[in-house]
Amino acid sequence: MGNTGSEVASGVKAQIQTGGQAPELYRFVNLKVMYLIKGGGELVDVMRIANRTKNYTEIDALIRDDVSKFLYNGGNGKRELTKRVCWDLDKRGGVGETILHVCFLNSTTVHSALAKRLIRHFPNLINDIYIDDEYYGENVLHIAIVNEEPATVKFLLDNGVDFTQRCCGVFFCPADQKSSRVDNFTKECPDVSIPTNYEGYCYFGEYPLSFAAVLQQEESVRLLVAKGADPNCQDSNGNTVLHMCVIHNKKAMFDLLYELGGHLDIKNRQGLTPLTLAAVLAQKDLFDHILQKSRDIYWQYGNVTCAGYPLEDIDTIGKDGSMNDTSALNIIVRGESAGHLDMMDGLIVQLLVEKWRTFIKFKFFQRMAIFALYFAIGAIAMLIRGIYRIPSTCIVHQLIDKQDNDVKALIALTIFDSLSIIGAVTYLIFTVRELSYQHFKLDSFIYVNDPTRVLFLFSCLLTISLIPARLTCSYSADDILCVFAMLTRAPYFFFFCRGFRSTGPFVVMIYTMIRGDLLRFFLIFVVFMTGFSQALHVLFVRIHCENDFETNIGTFFRMFCVTLQQVSDAYKNFAKHPNHGIQIIAKVLFVTYIITAAVLLVNMLIAMMGNTYAMVNERKKEWLRQWAKIMLVVEQGVSRDERLLQQSNYSKKMANGVNVLIVRLGQTEEEREAIENMHTACYEQIRKQFEPEKPKTKQNTWVLKEQQQSLLFNHNKIEQLREKTVGLSTLAEI
Repeated sequence: MGNTGSEVASGVKAQIQTGGQAPELYRFVNLKVMYLIKGGGELVDVMRIANRTKNYTEIDALIRDDVSKFLYNGGNGKRELTKRVCWDLDKRGGVGETILHVCFLNSTTVHSALAKRLIRHFPNLINDIYIDDEYYGENVLHIAIVNEEPATVKFLLDNGVDFTQRCCGVFFCPADQKSSRVDNFTKECPDVSIPTNYEGYCYFGEYPLSFAAVLQQEESVRLLVAKGADPNCQDSNGNTVLHMCVIHNKKAMFDLLYELGGHLDIKNRQGLTPLTLAAVLAQKDLFDHILQKSRDIYWQYGNVTCAGYPLEDIDTIGKDGSMNDTSALNIIVRGESAGHLDMMDGLIVQLLVEKWRTFIKFKFFQRMAIFALYFAIGAIAMLIRGIYRIPSTCIVHQLIDKQDNDVKALIALTIFDSLSIIGAVTYLIFTVRELSYQHFKLDSFIYVNDPTRVLFLFSCLLTISLIPARLTCSYSADDILCVFAMLTRAPYFFFFCRGFRSTGPFVVMIYTMIRGDLLRFFLIFVVFMTGFSQALHVLFVRIHCENDFETNIGTFFRMFCVTLQQVSDAYKNFAKHPNHGIQIIAKVLFVTYIITAAVLLVNMLIAMMGNTYAMVNERKKEWLRQWAKIMLVVEQGVSRDERLLQQSNYSKKMANGVNVLIVRLGQTEEEREAIENMHTACYEQIRKQFEPEKPKTKQNTWVLKEQQQSLLFNHNKIEQLREKTVGLSTLAEI
């Protein structure tokens, strides 16, 4: 990313000359980027001559006499609110820049020499920043890093440039936060909204160190850290330089800054560490890489390695037993993208397996058995209700003595209905208790629990509402409530089917088709059906004979039946109209509707469903995600103390109070052979470099370094592969 190709340093940063007359500083140094011809100006022209003649008297005099007029106190600057300013605020460029910024934006040899000369004459000018809201806070160090000029970066650092300056202008913030920026009079940078996806062409993290890391300027990174730049400083979104490496997927820079003191436990404003941020962005490679950085290897014995992974940012159970919504496991399970699905392996699967074995398996089957019993009781009550009907006009004590009523059946009906009501009340009580464990976060509860469970809770409310209907002898209302209670209760079986490999993907297919294919189909289908049904209704509304099109509702229902291939019954209505011309018009409309709705749209729906089926069927890990969602539901239903107790069963608590998951990794024969070959090759390369007859040269040293890095990279890839296979193999055993 050189200066000529940089979005920051070229067209995007072109200065806009507003008003008729351009700012006067452009007389000295102008910024024009057109066909790669850089801008000129009086100082630039004189500087070119000085470079050729090696006589800098004229340029020095021009800087002292003319440029000093634009500076406060002859270049000493003055204090303005929060910082010291050197260049007059009223004599800035079109976007609040100084002459030094313009020199660095042009970034030619002449402009660089001129900039250095300006800094030597007026050292305080080096820390002036853009004051326009678009680029506010950007100083010359940011521009030098973007221009990929480490020598210039070193010069600026040696001359006292502020390496903690933050550029927080609109241009440098995520795209979805630009409209939410609010000025804060207690601090320099504005406040931005917390929710964001961090996407933006030039969101580089505000600090010069973050700029250098994102743009992969290793030399500049080392210079900044050596000068005292803190890799753990946080920008307006709370992101450190490690967060920025994750956002921009810069693994090499991540390793470098981690070695230079970057912390993995710092959370941004969304409560995300670099590890959990990688999970949110579905950066699988970086996620696995950070896991390797955070683990501790306890021992190695032959081909077996024992390592511990801290669970603080991984497990859904927090330190106090509450549900950790920003944990890596929770984020990956909730993620809907293909990238999140690919992350369901390795340590994540191993953690799920340990949870399942410890307590979730028992609680899951316990819930399923209780619901099956409750459903059977409700079904029996419905069967008894359908056989024995109590007349609503009779008094209860008189009914029992009637010969047309079976006393035993009435007693059985009362018992089973009572059991259904007791079960419904119990379910609602446990649901309220579960919500209390989550501090009544309804959005999280509804998201984790699929729609069938929400429908089931609604059926419990309908079951309880049978009591007033029965007491008031409103048997019609009683029947309606029973029907809807059973209809909303039965789909809850889908909730349990998600936890099995054989049925889980099919449940996902049904949900996906209803939420996507059917919804889109009905939106278009209703438009077609409404238009054609109303047209036929207008044609037949005035004839004095019974037909299916005489009412709006009847016409709409009949056209829906036509979609289901019931064509002949609707076609017979056309002969009832006395006007032959209207009969022809009606038939044309009818045929057009059949072609567009009954043939085209329905077959399009079938094709979309087939595509959805194939897409879900190709996701081999989809059942894993559904299985994991079941675990989240079960965990939400237990108290904090029980969660902590169960977590202690599948993890170990270290001396520092951190719970870790102990994983034992084994090597296959192929992995052992590959590692052996790499070690042998590395040994041979090192031996050759130290042979007396082959003196070491700088080039050979660099070659050796590159080869060693390549071998280490391959070794790390094998370590990652081994970790991934452990979780899947353990899951297969279950």
